[in-house]
Amino acid sequence: MSYPNFHLTLTSDYSLVDAQTIGVLVTAASVTVAAVYYVFTLRINSRTQELALKAQQQNLETRRIGLVDNIITRTYDEGFLKNFFELLR
Repeated sequence: MSYPNFHLTLTSDYSLVDAQTIGVLVTAASVTVAAVYYVFTLRINSRTQELALKAQQQNLETRRIGLVDNIITRTYDEGFLKNFFELLR
């Protein structure tokens, strides 16, 4: 494949400048890609932490509901009420 307007000559006086320019461009592109990757990684990690916190909050709420349900179930148990009223006498 040939590009008509792109010529890289290594025999002229500009060959060192061309090689340096290409090196600078490759370095700049690499830094840009690394920065974009870093930003995306930060966003993904932030979202993951938010979801983990939400899951912990839901788990805590579920445990609280289970505890209240357990207390209510034990309170209305026939044996508990019998013992409770005996204590009140």
